Amino acid sequence: MPLRFEADEKTIYLEGSCAIEEAEGLMGMLLGNPGVKLDLGGCDAFHTAFLQILMAGVAPVVRLPEEESLARMLEKVPGLLLNEEKG
Repeated sequence: MPLRFEADEKTIYLEGSCAIEEAEGLMGMLLGNPGVKLDLGGCDAFHTAFLQILMAGVAPVVRLPEEESLARMLEKVPGLLLNEEKG
């Protein structure tokens, strides 16, 4: 499953390839859990629907994808709430 919610961490993890079918699930998780963070570290591809959700600024991104080209692209996205945790 490309989406994983860890309630105790208040973090939603995107992992692997996230298809359009999961975008609605992500939006539901975000709206149902105010204050959550997004960890994209394990994500290597996603449908543009995910990009639209990220650009809406509903939740901060605390970790960019490890996949370099995707991370570089996201660093340039206007409206992205980038709040990387230092660790």
